[in-house]
Amino acid sequence: MTSKVNNESEVSALKKRLEELVHIQANERAELAAKISNLLKENDDLKRQVRELEAKCKSHAATSYVKTKSPENEIGLDFSLPEERK
Repeated sequence: MTSKVNNESEVSALKKRLEELVHIQANERAELAAKISNLLKENDDLKRQVRELEAKCKSHAATSYVKTKSPENEIGLDFSLPEERK
């Protein structure tokens, strides 16, 4: 009889511990899910920012290429022909 009571108390203690562990794991999973959600949002924001920067760089490169000055013009020298000057 004493052996059966000890086994029942051990089983009860193990069940209680298992329930505690399940609760802890559920909390950890919820925290991880929230972190993953935040990281995915941050990743989307960063991808959007990269696309915007790439578009600005392409736009800037196109406009700066058209309007570049020669090194001579940068320092005030002009070797162009009179008909080329405007």
